[in-house]
Amino acid sequence: MQRQFYKSSNNVSNKGSKNLGQAERSQTQELLDLQNKIDQAFTELSEVDRKLSSVLQTGDNLKDIKISWQGLRDSQEYTEFRNHDLLIEQIDRFRSYIVDASNLILDPDLDTYYLMDAIALKLPEMQKLL
Repeated sequence: MQRQFYKSSNNVSNKGSKNLGQAERSQTQELLDLQNKIDQAFTELSEVDRKLSSVLQTGDNLKDIKISWQGLRDSQEYTEFRNHDLLIEQIDRFRSYIVDASNLILDPDLDTYYLMDAIALKLPEMQKLL
C-alpha cells in the first residue's frame, strides 16, 4: 500500500514541476513581448524626436534614456528595482522638460489644460504610487 502512495504522490510532483516549467516559459515570453513593445515605442519616439528636436531642443536626453533602457534590458538583474527606478526618474525628468519646453502648462484652453495636467502631472504620480 505504501508503494502505491509513493507512486501517486510522485506523479503529482511531476505534474507540478511541468506546470511550473510552463508558467516560467510563459512569463519569459511575456517579458520578451513587453520588451519588444518598449523597443517599438522607443523607435516611434525617436521619429517624433527627430522631427521636433530642433524646436524642443531635447539634445541627448532621449539617447541617454535609450541607453539606460538597453542596459536594463540586456542586464540579467531583473530583481534589482534600483535600476528600474533610475530609468523611471530619467523618463520623468524628460517628460517634465518636454512640458516646460513646449509651454503646455501655459495653455489657456481649459480642455487641453486638463488633458496636459492629467498626462504630465497626475499619471506620473500614479505611476510612482503603483
